[in-house]
Amino acid sequence: MTLTDSQSDPAASRLEFRTFGDDLTELAEELPKGFASFVEEERTDVYFLGGDTAHVFKLRGQRILDLKVLIGQEDDYERWHPRGQCDLPAPGKVLRSEFPDSPDLPDFDEGEEYDPDKVASAFERRGFLTVSVLKRRTLFDAGSGTVEFASIHVEGRSITQTIALESEDRALLDQLRHRLHLSERSNCSYPRMLTGA
Repeated sequence: MTLTDSQSDPAASRLEFRTFGDDLTELAEELPKGFASFVEEERTDVYFLGGDTAHVFKLRGQRILDLKVLIGQEDDYERWHPRGQCDLPAPGKVLRSEFPDSPDLPDFDEGEEYDPDKVASAFERRGFLTVSVLKRRTLFDAGSGTVEFASIHVEGRSITQTIALESEDRALLDQLRHRLHLSERSNCSYPRMLTGA
């Protein structure tokens, strides 16, 4: 599997704002009144934590290994860039070629086939903590941006909800934060929330 255009092109990066809490229910109920939803899904993502929270591997939907890298900060917004993904199972040789510049990638045996469990075990042997996050997500169309609301479950955590805004348009993000009464809330990515960083 090779990198898609969106994964290899730095222009594919987007500005993101995310906040967590247990007080977002009223906001979630208002979103369908102002935005059209285009994705609803339930999935479990497994994050591999212990390295740099700006360089994060996860198993998306417990079947796709992907990597996102924080490449910049613009005031309250973070710029995340996708740096590759690989459907599992896959040979170690393919995994190593997908993420050639990652210092956190386990030393996969090129001749061995890796399913999600084997990938998770390889990260754990490198000292990473695996954290599963059950997400019930709805994505809403905000023109040149996206609004995401999700109910989440992380064992041992009290946080149950998150809302995220994504766009390349900084002015749109400012408008969305004001409209959704998020201007006073802090930006926090999943890795930083899960590690307490």
